[in-house]
Amino acid sequence: VRFADHGKVVATGTGNSRTGVKGRARLWDSATGDLIKVLPHSCATVEGMSASPDGTLVAGRGDGDSIQLWEVDSNDPTRSLPNSRQILVTQFTMDGRYLVGGDCQGYLKAWDVRTGKLILTTRAHKGIVSGCCCVGSSGYLATAGGDGWLKVWDATAILGNAPKTAPESAAVANIPARAAQ
Repeated sequence: VRFADHGKVVATGTGNSRTGVKGRARLWDSATGDLIKVLPHSCATVEGMSASPDGTLVAGRGDGDSIQLWEVDSNDPTRSLPNSRQILVTQFTMDGRYLVGGDCQGYLKAWDVRTGKLILTTRAHKGIVSGCCCVGSSGYLATAGGDGWLKVWDATAILGNAPKTAPESAAVANIPARAAQ
């Protein structure tokens, strides 16, 4: 579940491969609760929803295979992002230029939204990446992992302009998410 269009729209993903309920991405009016539209996607589940800051794009993962981008004002999918298998969480950067995602093997990935190209792959955690968040206009990105760590990244430094692999040490802060026992 994610808000889009400055909080006016809520994007949800549904479906259940075990029960046979087909997956759909839906857009809802957040003030009235009315269904605005159902976005086309042919898969068992749609999860990991994210919305661009300007509300024009919505991203969702289907069946663990790929991330699909949709334009909110269109019924047609914009593109499917490559190398997005097993992405669990997604988040657009605050300028809307990139979509970042964390996968079940601990990798943080980023795609150029305009071109759809994968521009970053880096080992972020020793377990799954269970959350990612872009922090305002600060240029920081935070990831939470199954390894019990919260990492803060300088998004400007790791995204840059060219495809690359950033070292795990590129995180500017490593914070234990669990209290010492």
